[in-house]
Amino acid sequence: MRLVTLVPALPERLVAALENCGIRTDTDLLFNSGTAMQIYEKLPPEIVTLAQLERYISDVAGLASAPILDGVDVLNQEEQCRAAFVPFSTGVPQLDELINGRNGPKVLEVSGDHGTGKTLLALQVVMRQLSTHADHAALWIDTTGDFSVDRIHLISAAYDKMPSAHSAAERLQLSLAFDVNTVQEVLESLRTSYSLSGSTKIRCLVIDSITTLFRPVLSVVSSQGHAMMASFMQQLRSFAEAYSLIILVLNSTSSAAPQNPNSAFVTTTRKPALGPSFTCMTDATLWLSKATGISAVEPHGDGESNNIYAAEILRSKYTPSKTWCSYKVFKGILQVM
Repeated sequence: MRLVTLVPALPERLVAALENCGIRTDTDLLFNSGTAMQIYEKLPPEIVTLAQLERYISDVAGLASAPILDGVDVLNQEEQCRAAFVPFSTGVPQLDELINGRNGPKVLEVSGDHGTGKTLLALQVVMRQLSTHADHAALWIDTTGDFSVDRIHLISAAYDKMPSAHSAAERLQLSLAFDVNTVQEVLESLRTSYSLSGSTKIRCLVIDSITTLFRPVLSVVSSQGHAMMASFMQQLRSFAEAYSLIILVLNSTSSAAPQNPNSAFVTTTRKPALGPSFTCMTDATLWLSKATGISAVEPHGDGESNNIYAAEILRSKYTPSKTWCSYKVFKGILQVM
């Protein structure tokens, strides 16, 4: 949580001074910046006394702590979230069943090697959502600068018969964010938008890709990067629960030679990036791979070969691990085999 959101509980001058020292979030203040005395020595004079700073740090710890909730209240909140939640839909029933399971994830990690269709799957989920629900909007956070507008037009054309397809592209918002702090600012703006009455609400959020944000800050000699990642993913989960969001985080891969033990296929020699703990920070991990040497041809089409892909659950709260399905991609659209 960014410290600026705690104003006026924290003085605005203090928050500004802390940000100038690189202390922008509760995680920075509580875990990554040393003792209260070390932080105090970095601050300009007359901003705050040491005793006041210690009290403010204690206040932040209290505000960042999980609230005490009655079990009945938790159950009621969960039922309200389920009632408002709209499950993922890719347009491929077998894939939808694989992902959604009993209740469906709110935060889904999509991983796989380059060229396995991670961005395509996310775009198809988004455009189907927007083409079906006129009151839904989506936010795509591009962390690499590689977002292609042409893909939107291609997928939109496939859904032009859906009830809200005419305005779907207009309700897809794009933000460029090349570091964690910028993404945090985007999320704070998103939080503010939910308090505005009459505005179309964001119901689907995509981060493409999460790897770009956190791979540079992860280190084997320091836990700071891991703490940042855990805090950020907790914030995403809070967003998903509070606002009935679908959140997709796209992740690249790292080596798992000689094979990935979490996969049903012995040929899988890669695994999701960002370490083994990251996969536990989402509701499910969907692994995409290309089925080499297999193709299909449209019987009434132009003879174009279709790429065949496999989607596999590596871990999920809702679907058994190592379950999978196959689908094809024809003319840039995910389709049933």
